[in-house]
Amino acid sequence: MRAAVFVFAIGVIACAVAHVAILVSILRRPRPAASVVAEHVPRPRQLVEVTWALIPIVALALVLTATWSRVNNNATPRPDVMMKIAK
Repeated sequence: MRAAVFVFAIGVIACAVAHVAILVSILRRPRPAASVVAEHVPRPRQLVEVTWALIPIVALALVLTATWSRVNNNATPRPDVMMKIAK
C-alpha cells in the first residue's frame, strides 16, 4: 500500500468518526427544560437539525469519492511516464 492511499484512508476514517459523533450528539441531546429556554426562543426541530447534519456528509462523500479516483490513479506506478521523464 502506498503512503498516499494510507493517508487517504486515515482521513476518511477520521471524517467518518467525526460525522458519526455529530449525528449521535444531535440524536441523543437531552431536551432543555422549559425554565432554561425563554418562551420566545423557538426550539429547533430535530428533523431540521438532522437534515443540516446530513448535507455536509453527502457533500464530503462526493469530495472523497472524487479524491479517491485521483489518489488511486496516482498510486499505481506508471513506467511509461517515468521513461519519458528519464529521457
